[in-house]
Amino acid sequence: MGCDPDPSPQLQQYAHPEKLVTSSWLGARLGSPRLKVVESDEDSLLYDIGHIPTATRIDLRRDLNDPVQRDFIDGEAFARLMDSRGISRDDTVVVYGDRSNLWAAHTLWVLELFGHPDVRLLDGGRDAWMQEEKETSYVVPDLTTSGYPVVGRDDRTARVGVDEIRAALGTGAGTEAGTGGEGVDGDDDAARAGTGTGLQLLDVRDPLSYSGQPAPADGPGGDGARDAGRDAGRDAARHPGHAAIRGTASRWGHIPGAVNVPVDVSTYPNSRFRTRADLEQAFAHLDPARPTVTYCHTGERSSHLWFVLHHLLGWPSVRSYDGSWVEWGNMVRVPIRVGTEP
Repeated sequence: MGCDPDPSPQLQQYAHPEKLVTSSWLGARLGSPRLKVVESDEDSLLYDIGHIPTATRIDLRRDLNDPVQRDFIDGEAFARLMDSRGISRDDTVVVYGDRSNLWAAHTLWVLELFGHPDVRLLDGGRDAWMQEEKETSYVVPDLTTSGYPVVGRDDRTARVGVDEIRAALGTGAGTEAGTGGEGVDGDDDAARAGTGTGLQLLDVRDPLSYSGQPAPADGPGGDGARDAGRDAGRDAARHPGHAAIRGTASRWGHIPGAVNVPVDVSTYPNSRFRTRADLEQAFAHLDPARPTVTYCHTGERSSHLWFVLHHLLGWPSVRSYDGSWVEWGNMVRVPIRVGTEP
């Protein structure tokens, strides 16, 4: 069996407090035989300059992504990965990382797709651990095991694919797309049906990307290339990360019906999660009972919001569309809405 839940009072406010641990709880249990700590960062080199003692590294792109197709590894590869990190099926796995746990939450989400029974996030992640000046290590643990079971990946409970979203919008395979109405690229009727499909779509990207500001002409070699270059510095200053994603999609805007959610709505500046009362207030305009789909640009923020809504607030039906805008914004004949309205 794994470790007991963290009984810290500040965690008990959440719907599933067993999905979080505090730095004090973790620090007191480092080295426990059934506790495995995993660091998963956007900047994978951070692990090399100091990490939580006993922590191993899982690189989201290198370790969890299929090397050929854009998808995650299969059950056999996942079992080999767990064995190579010394993780058994009955271990408690605590994941943490940089940038308020964005990549760590995505790694946790993938572990849940494979049904690992007990996986948790360190509240505050790497940032909080370093701010508290807790012990760090350069030692890479030599932990291997064998016998992690090969399990099928569950792509239905917490994950949604593009086909289901297109079907909900009425733009599945074989649907002819028209020129669309004002502000809509693609099938107008389908786009207008975005809020009436039963799916509650939440877009966790910056406002410029959501509203369609980086127009296709601003891409490399486009007619707006000079304007894009002139404005890139200004955009980067106003919206960190926005300029960096120019050129990764052929069109910009959002899935019709999607509501824009601020990227920092769930965490404090110190990277810890906001109180449940603050979170409920931030999402008070949404319906927790509706089937909800989160998406962003490449899936990391989407998983983070999924964690907040499902595990911290207890929403019963939340799934992440990990294909996100990199997939949707490059597909042919899918509707896109531009502007600030869903």
